[in-house]
Amino acid sequence: MQASTTMPTYDCFTINVPRVEAKRFRNIVKAFGFNFEVRPMTPLEKSLEEERLGKVYTYASLDDLIKEIG
Repeated sequence: MQASTTMPTYDCFTINVPRVEAKRFRNIVKAFGFNFEVRPMTPLEKSLEEERLGKVYTYASLDDLIKEIG
């Protein structure tokens, strides 16, 4: 008789969780015995997020920007 060893297969999920809830979510995932990895945002993702949140200012020209700064 031969014992079979099977390796579990895993699925990888990408889930967006608000930063204020990340710690709670991490604790829940670890309580189930699963791994939890945080992938930092790429510079492009960070830039797109800042633009979505309205943190990017646009000016028609460099002169307009200089006038605004003072």
